Amino acid sequence: MGILKRITDVIIEELTTPENVKRGEAFEDFVLEKFPEKYYELEYKTPRYGENKKRFIKKSKQPDFIFYHKPTKKKFAVECKNWKFFKNGKEWTTEEKLKEYREFEKRKGIKTFIVIGVGEDPKDPDEMFCIPLQDIGMTKMYRRFLEKYQRPPRKTFYFNGRELK
Repeated sequence: MGILKRITDVIIEELTTPENVKRGEAFEDFVLEKFPEKYYELEYKTPRYGENKKRFIKKSKQPDFIFYHKPTKKKFAVECKNWKFFKNGKEWTTEEKLKEYREFEKRKGIKTFIVIGVGEDPKDPDEMFCIPLQDIGMTKMYRRFLEKYQRPPRKTFYFNGRELK
């Protein structure tokens, strides 16, 4: 009976998880692969939708990942956003959430980056951008602003203690 219940739970979760959540989680998995264990220790990862649906985990309000960079001995955070397409002037977050990210960065003293992937497949985005939270002044993203933060989507991330490229 136990295995049948687990299978049923997995099927129900798959059927009831919103499509945008599935895309977001797939993109988070893609981004995580770009931080090799040799250099980056994963200190925190946002719980999956199903876990939070059962009982909300307060730390879920933090950015998606907190990494410890072994060579520099510094921590930094990453919030992932995935868009099927980019419409100039796209809302990437709410004022409340932006405030929470800023408070997190200040309270923890951990530099935070927003990683945006754009494309039909969240596991293989056409474009990727990595923006330091401190450079973001609004809840909308514009192509002209994003251009200077563009990076190759399939390339592993490099952190020098200040910047994430």
